[in-house]
Amino acid sequence: MATIDPAWWTAGTFEGRPMSEILAARDFGKVFAFLRQRGWSVGALSAATRIDEYPIREIIKGKREIKAYDVIEWVVLGLGIARQLCGIGVERPPTAQVDTRLERAAAELADRLAHADAVGLDTLAALAEQSDHIRRIDRMLGAQAADTPLRGHLQTLTSLRSFCLSPSIRWRLAELIGDAAALAGWVALDLGDVGRAWRHYEEAKDAGSGTRACAGATGICAARDRSAGAGARTR
Repeated sequence: MATIDPAWWTAGTFEGRPMSEILAARDFGKVFAFLRQRGWSVGALSAATRIDEYPIREIIKGKREIKAYDVIEWVVLGLGIARQLCGIGVERPPTAQVDTRLERAAAELADRLAHADAVGLDTLAALAEQSDHIRRIDRMLGAQAADTPLRGHLQTLTSLRSFCLSPSIRWRLAELIGDAAALAGWVALDLGDVGRAWRHYEEAKDAGSGTRACAGATGICAARDRSAGAGARTR
């Protein structure tokens, strides 16, 4: 389990800079990269900060910044950083106390729209490669090893498509969702979870994706009453 030493934030350094200086500048890409060097996975960062994995990767690469007050608070609280190190004070400003839930929802929506709008051909290619990588993990190491990364990948794809406004990008994301959901169905069957396999079949079918995903979904349908892992499969 990923842990944090509070002394990192005051005594640590990253790329020759004191962490206190990095925090004062609110350079959270460097903060995340610092933790990655200390064994934190992107998934662990996502769970701690309530930020999806895809934007965390973009922040680490320097392609995005965290500016919303609420999101900064999520990071500070989730990573055990003293609030004053990021200059946000002990309490929220009085003006920020009005309808906090609405403000948080608006910030989250804007963030999701921004990172969905940033999806281009390079990103789609990277997402497709990630699907293939997880498929290779499943083939070489088995369903147990593939299950967790596949769930996270499918969640990222679904989130991107939900907030994407480009019809062509939405179509390609739907194809990727169908492919990943079909694979997730087979993984669930291997783990003996027929109910989850069926839900993934429905997800692949609803995505209206391409030939391989549809074939995978059909295979799950045919295998739903068999024991986990029975029969030949195409993944």
